[in-house]
Amino acid sequence: MKTIAISLAFAALSAGTAFAGAKEGKAVYNTSCKSCHGADGTANPVIVKMLKVDIPDLKSPAVQPKTDAELKKVARQKNLWVSSGSGSLPSE
Repeated sequence: MKTIAISLAFAALSAGTAFAGAKEGKAVYNTSCKSCHGADGTANPVIVKMLKVDIPDLKSPAVQPKTDAELKKVARQKNLWVSSGSGSLPSE
């Protein structure tokens, strides 16, 4: 259930205000988030060590209440968006 919630949150990140279903959200998460945040939202220890960054557990009480806008802001401020080498968040 939490995987679906995380997937939907990141689908909203990628689609702006457009609604996306669980299937689309999972695809976005798998493509854009999974390499750092793991299949279940837990940080990938190899990436943490390689990039020397603290990657929060997406299931944690500190992350769960955050809005899409807050999550995007954190990623931008910390310059952590590295998926696909694009340097930008999905939908930008």
